[in-house]
Amino acid sequence: MVDVVADVIDRLNLKDETLLLLQATSPLRSDEDIRTVLRLHATGGYDTVLTVTQAESEVLKYGTLEDGEYRPLSDPLLCFDNRQNLPNVYRHNGAAYAFNAQMFRASLGFPHEKIGAVVMPADRSYDIDTQADFDAAAQYLAS
Repeated sequence: MVDVVADVIDRLNLKDETLLLLQATSPLRSDEDIRTVLRLHATGGYDTVLTVTQAESEVLKYGTLEDGEYRPLSDPLLCFDNRQNLPNVYRHNGAAYAFNAQMFRASLGFPHEKIGAVVMPADRSYDIDTQADFDAAAQYLAS
């Protein structure tokens, strides 16, 4: 997506414009989600604002293995905490991103020094990558 956005910025000779990226594979965002993303970005407090949904906190216990050594992805002490005591975590859902064209070029990608988030419910945070994902989203829309 970085190359696509960079190409659009170059072709349209964009400078200081705010860009809104709406990925087609995350189609269940609402008009209000989009307005909220743009309002939060307009405050100037964030380089990029994106949509997120709550995820399973146990991801804080995850890690990688390197030559047989377990390396936690986050705070090592969380690996030993009870799951019910873990803080809430969120994953970006790809539904909407707002950012400045000039900052995108300067960062060589999505500006990421300070990222703001708009929480969307899980039932509207489908990310359609497979036929099964498409079928699940269609079933949700039909209900």
